[in-house]
Amino acid sequence: LLTDKSYKPGLRQSQGIPKLRKRTGDLRHLDAGKQTVLEFAEKWYRIHASLNTTERTRRGYVGIFDAHLKDHIGGMRLRDVTPQVVAQLRVDLEAAGIGPSSIRKTMFLLQGMFRSAFEWGDYLKTNPVTTVRKPSGKRVRNIIVLAPATVEAMRADLRDRVRPRDATLVCVLAYAGVRPGEALALTWGDISERSIRVERAVADG
Repeated sequence: LLTDKSYKPGLRQSQGIPKLRKRTGDLRHLDAGKQTVLEFAEKWYRIHASLNTTERTRRGYVGIFDAHLKDHIGGMRLRDVTPQVVAQLRVDLEAAGIGPSSIRKTMFLLQGMFRSAFEWGDYLKTNPVTTVRKPSGKRVRNIIVLAPATVEAMRADLRDRVRPRDATLVCVLAYAGVRPGEALALTWGDISERSIRVERAVADG
């Protein structure tokens, strides 16, 4: 240092660190988190979602991101998304009339993306979404049970229109209490004289 004419006494050490790391090629810590949420989401979808989720789930992710995240925080840098930003996002979605279930799905999608950003090492040191409270997942709507007379009227209407399969499906849903996906997965082997065995479900028909 004494023979280096460029050295100036009193120069703060931190001022020379970026130049030193630039010379050594170690700029990862300087670039960490500079990607926007949208840019990282595209990479996360390509590397993680496309390999680990079903097509139906991926379509859901895209719909949620486009509807609730893209315009709100899509243009923000990862490093600028703090717990306060995430909390404000929830407030904004609620103010826009988005239901608790959709907000919950949105926040869990965001949390999964930021978990990958943290685990992959070059993006974030913490996950800002984990500390933000999510809406409750408890059912808030009462289940409306149709009277047998209503079910039989629907069944009769479908049979009159020569739609016996739809008439049967209505009865299975109403009387057995299975979900649509569970009903669509049933085979004759699942039907016994006094019970129905429900072990699986299908999506998209």
